[in-house]
Amino acid sequence: MYWREGGDRDTWFEGLYGGARWGTAGDPKTSTDEREATARRASLLYGEVLPEGVEKLFDRSHLAADEARTLVDLGAGLGRLALQAFLEHPSLQSVYAVELAKGRWRLGVEALERLAERHPRLFEFTADGSDAVVLKSVKDGRQLRFVKGDLFDTPVDVLAAADLVVCETRIPDDRQVDFASFLSRLRPDTRLMLYHSLESLPRIRLVATDRAEIDSTTQAERIAPHDSFLAASWSPKGHRFHMWRITGRTAGCYLPLILRLPSGHHAPTSLPLPGILRLPPPPGGTQTIGGTALVPMSPMVPIMPTVGGSLVARGAAPLYLPRPPRRLPPLTLSRTPPIQTIQLRPIRTTGPPGTRTPPTSP
Repeated sequence: MYWREGGDRDTWFEGLYGGARWGTAGDPKTSTDEREATARRASLLYGEVLPEGVEKLFDRSHLAADEARTLVDLGAGLGRLALQAFLEHPSLQSVYAVELAKGRWRLGVEALERLAERHPRLFEFTADGSDAVVLKSVKDGRQLRFVKGDLFDTPVDVLAAADLVVCETRIPDDRQVDFASFLSRLRPDTRLMLYHSLESLPRIRLVATDRAEIDSTTQAERIAPHDSFLAASWSPKGHRFHMWRITGRTAGCYLPLILRLPSGHHAPTSLPLPGILRLPPPPGGTQTIGGTALVPMSPMVPIMPTVGGSLVARGAAPLYLPRPPRRLPPLTLSRTPPIQTIQLRPIRTTGPPGTRTPPTSP
């Protein structure tokens, strides 16, 4: 591995990060960061899972990173956990890390840039605007994206696609209701590590010793309940974290889209959902229908050719609602592609806990 250039793994990481020590001793947050955190009702309490803890976190008995393709790190600090996962688990095609404190984010960015400069045949480093950078593997195109921002602003499609989610961040009391709702966006089989115990969050309850109900339609089961201590900067012998697997949605409805295109129009194999359906977002940026948050299972609408009249293509957009809305509001269509009409028809789903009925075309 890369730290075999000299010294052990901890020393290699400290060198890559300009000598920054682990935990609060190496915290580069600024007074500007603290003011922004106050304005956003966020906590900048800082600590890091140490490399041996990260190694344990992602092993087969815990989050099993070798069986995952996507990782999201919410409140990534300097980004060391995200980078270690990216380097040690080549199965991860995409790692997305977000950090609110610009001082921490900036130091992490410098480390990624330094890594690419040391190994130009292995990595490419690029800036994506002023608040995001990408470290790309030259060999296989895998990417680590490091974003400066609020974890609550994580794009819905990023969260919905995550196989693994890590949040070793303390969530302030007055934002825990928001965080509980945030977790309900995760898709079944997502594996989750939290600083908070899941059952301590508002509106989440235990339904069995190792099973929790996140909302009326989403449940989770505990992972490694008797072995969840990880070495951390504030507790090198081990701090207890909380690991869960989302087991599915028990009931609700899907909203297929029926797209009618002009007769003779060439239908593509898929269409970008944001370009077709535009719903006004409420405060907080979550798209809703009838006041209920949408859970997009995929950003693309599959198109299936049909025959007869002007119905050239029909797509089942995988949008999920935890409960059927009382009414559907007017929808705004984009002008391209040339869609004539659009229709939403709820399909109710039922099933035992841990199951989910797949969407079907109307």
